[in-house]
Amino acid sequence: MNRTVLRIVGLGLVLAGGFWHVKAQSPHEPLAFDSVQPLVIRGTQGFTKSWHLVPGMRIDAREANWLGNTQGWAIQIVAPKVPGVQLIGGEVAGPLKLDKVNDWHRFHGSAGVYLAGLPKVTVQGMRIGQVGDGIRIREDCPDWIIRDCYLFGTGDDAIENDNLQSGLIDNCLIERTHVGISLRPSQKDALRVDGSQHTLTLRNTLIRLAPQRATYKNRGAPAGHGGFFKAWTKPISAGRRIQLRIINCIFCASQQPYTNTLSLDPAFTVVEAQGNTLVWLGEGVFPERVPPGWTETRDPAVWDRAVTRWKQAHGIPPGQ
Repeated sequence: MNRTVLRIVGLGLVLAGGFWHVKAQSPHEPLAFDSVQPLVIRGTQGFTKSWHLVPGMRIDAREANWLGNTQGWAIQIVAPKVPGVQLIGGEVAGPLKLDKVNDWHRFHGSAGVYLAGLPKVTVQGMRIGQVGDGIRIREDCPDWIIRDCYLFGTGDDAIENDNLQSGLIDNCLIERTHVGISLRPSQKDALRVDGSQHTLTLRNTLIRLAPQRATYKNRGAPAGHGGFFKAWTKPISAGRRIQLRIINCIFCASQQPYTNTLSLDPAFTVVEAQGNTLVWLGEGVFPERVPPGWTETRDPAVWDRAVTRWKQAHGIPPGQ
């Protein structure tokens, strides 16, 4: 079988033979370069630290799965600025369950996928669950894309973009996460990172927060979660924050957070919001302002129907 990749457009997720496979979806931006031989990964993998990469390489992991651990990463891809790499398909199954883990550090020290030095990198059609961060994007990954991914049970951030690089989160389902998207550089990076010329776009994406037993730095807070965004709001960050575009997304929460806020514009940097829905299932009124471009509902069926449609479209069986 000739596996040379000529051109690949939008892809989705299908379960076949015990692994998560890719099927055609409506096309968005082209993903692949011409005539690049893919690297095919199959079977159960241990910790993976990079591969020999060339620009535009497609890593076909549709028949592979990784066993996540409690410290470190299942997949770590660090390259010297190799552009256009695509990680397609595959599953990372970690051991950390939100309602079982008592030590916050077990979440904070682990991730499903760690990426650095990969301009225009694409992660598509992956299933990542029961880890700390789902996907951690570090330095030198401008214009990244995460598409058609299912992230669930992430005890820290579903997606960490603390270097404030431009990116696109498209048609993803994020269920039962402590924080949706992290956009907060560390203290040591506070004066180095400048996201003011960068834009993060969320499109056609579902995010639901869920409480966990292990709270931030084990400070004794009751079981809870953070916010949809973990944002950079200190005065030192003024004029350096990343811009946000949020389009046709659904966010859901059932309680107030014990850390961060549920703000839909946490750093006042949303430059576009349209067609979005907030599903508030908590007591009383939603604790934050509902900005233009959002419609609030208290009907849980709105979330349930959206998740059912997403899973059906991506070939995920009910209950998974």
